[in-house]
Amino acid sequence: MKYFAIFTITVLMTIQSFSQEKSSDIKSLNTITNVTNGAGSTITSKKNGSWSSTSTWNNGVIPSVNDNVIIDHTVTVDGNYGCSALTINSGKSLTVNSTKTLTVNGNFINGGSFTLTNGTTGTYTYLDVTGNLTNNSGASIYASASYTRIEFIGTSAQSFSNNGTLSGKLYGLTLDNAAGLTLYNNTFNIVRVNIFKGTIINSDKISLGDGTTFGLVQRGVIGATSPAGSFDKSFTLNVGSTGSFYLRYDGSIAAITTGYEIPSTSTVYYIYSNNPYNTVLNKNITVTNTVDLDDGSFVIGGNTLTINGGTFASNGGTLTGGNTSKITFTGSNTNAVLPAVTLNTLTLNNSNGLDLTGSVTITNLLTLTNGVVSTDTNKIYFTSTAVNPTETNGTRIDGYAVMNSRMVGTGSLYFLGCYFAAGSDNLGNVTMTRVSGTKAIVNNNGMQSIAVFWDIDADNQPVNGRNMTYNWFTVNDNQHAFGSGNRAQMYYSTDAGTTWMAIGGLVNPVTGSTTRAITVNTTHYSEWSVGSEDSPLPVQLSSFTSTVSGSTVKLAWSTASETNNSGFEVYRSEKGTNNFVKLGFVAGNGTKNTQSNYTYEDRKVNTGKYEYKLKQIDNNGNYEFFTLSGAVEVGTPSKYTVSQNYPNPFNPVTKIDFSIPSASKVKMVVYDITGKLVKTLVDENRSAGNYTVEFNAGSLSSGIYFCAFTAGDYKEVKKMTLIK
Repeated sequence: MKYFAIFTITVLMTIQSFSQEKSSDIKSLNTITNVTNGAGSTITSKKNGSWSSTSTWNNGVIPSVNDNVIIDHTVTVDGNYGCSALTINSGKSLTVNSTKTLTVNGNFINGGSFTLTNGTTGTYTYLDVTGNLTNNSGASIYASASYTRIEFIGTSAQSFSNNGTLSGKLYGLTLDNAAGLTLYNNTFNIVRVNIFKGTIINSDKISLGDGTTFGLVQRGVIGATSPAGSFDKSFTLNVGSTGSFYLRYDGSIAAITTGYEIPSTSTVYYIYSNNPYNTVLNKNITVTNTVDLDDGSFVIGGNTLTINGGTFASNGGTLTGGNTSKITFTGSNTNAVLPAVTLNTLTLNNSNGLDLTGSVTITNLLTLTNGVVSTDTNKIYFTSTAVNPTETNGTRIDGYAVMNSRMVGTGSLYFLGCYFAAGSDNLGNVTMTRVSGTKAIVNNNGMQSIAVFWDIDADNQPVNGRNMTYNWFTVNDNQHAFGSGNRAQMYYSTDAGTTWMAIGGLVNPVTGSTTRAITVNTTHYSEWSVGSEDSPLPVQLSSFTSTVSGSTVKLAWSTASETNNSGFEVYRSEKGTNNFVKLGFVAGNGTKNTQSNYTYEDRKVNTGKYEYKLKQIDNNGNYEFFTLSGAVEVGTPSKYTVSQNYPNPFNPVTKIDFSIPSASKVKMVVYDITGKLVKTLVDENRSAGNYTVEFNAGSLSSGIYFCAFTAGDYKEVKKMTLIK
């Protein structure tokens, strides 16, 4: 088996070229093109020439995969060929042309010169060996350029003895043999090592890298049916001052535990984890570019993983930590991210900060040396064993931070900017979520809180009261210019932020150049935030209801607290028309920290369905609408009625109400005291409902008048007095 590697060799191997590796697959053996010569024999070259030419060989026979071959001249492999055993005599040479493969199904003894010419990024130049490879003293193996590889693919233990020289650039050494490979004698200069399976013995003889650009180790292979291979000793890493070292952990039938491929400096450029059975770190390591998680889990264990100027890329794989795992971000990468993980310690020393792509749990310590942790919709959880993180205006958590349940009892606690003073009440266990940044702002019709709020829950509420101090930084003032001229007001909500109520008095919260604090006494825990004197949080309704009695609709509403409240305008519209008409105004209570109750009666409402809303107006002219939930239905009257006119006496306008329980011919007329008809107010068919008729007597003289009402079989007369 082989694995295509697609690299661009430049002064520095780029991350883009390494990414191309991820889509490669196992390379099958090139088809052997030479003929089969029965049971096989020994064939010796008779003159210089190409492997494919009959004139190159004794008896004119091209060697087959069954034949032992002796090279006694200068021979070139110009196709994909194979043989059994292979010997190159002293002073003689064998060259494999670009992108060709020579497969030796037995032992290969080089006493002369063996050359692999350069391949391409898509197709390597290969030597495949199933037996042992010996490079005798005085002999040489030369890889003339890039993309050349020697692969050991046997099923019995193999050896590679280098008593001569291994020069040029051998791009790759591959072991795909569970029985292993032993290296002997001189140093083996190799750019990358692929250990698909098996162990390389005496791997300290490897000098990995080409001395200037990069080195790479791959353990495991896509579609593996065996455990990934390994080294038995540390090799020499030779990448030069500008070079990079890559680690690739691919498919395996078991977890891959990192080993001697981790250099003594513990620093690598790029890690690619693609093993569905996990990659397990066994020592501290620093990655200067990316930890690429493509499959399975990359397990930190009890080690420290340092990301120095790099980041994580999650493309299907996961990151696994634990109560002893540590991650440190250093450098100044603007794209540093951290996926979901549990850690003992997370350290941020990156001026451009860190973004969470999953929720993170801290069991001990979050150290913020430089930069901001941004959680977005994710959360940082601090367990009961975690230490309160030290934050500043420029090194802090922006987003969701959660203190998991911990015992407070009657003692004190400071966590996430919230201080519980000691008290007589036993609070039991307390949990707290602090939200900071734009997601924390309470926004209602232009009135905004600071960019922080706290949501607190306790086993037991503090019956006798508990002093609480809330701290925040100027970066979260949200444009509130706090000071003696613009004091802070604490608010709380018991209905998930729908209603906010003031608590305590106005306080100058400035405690330093970048710090703020406000203290209140409370007998309960819920959600908490802060507004300012110049921009108070708007009035919030705690209830808004209606009742119907005949043709009268009674509206009732309550406020839990008010700040700067002028009052409420009341509006009504027929359902579905959105044609709201102002009915009246109810004065407010200005600023008040206790509940206020209000009512308004809408009388003489005709049969139908209606919608109501309130317009709450502040003294500074700001306003907000509150809509009554659901429609109000005024039903059909149960009997005929006609009211006394009102006012009575009148001058010159009065009103008369009447109700009819069913559709009827309605007639309402006005007579003077002599019985003369002076005005017809109604003379038509009307549907069931409640009605009001206005009578304007501006052209009439003062005196007594009579209103005669007829509807169906119902008749009634009302006496009216006009006084001018």
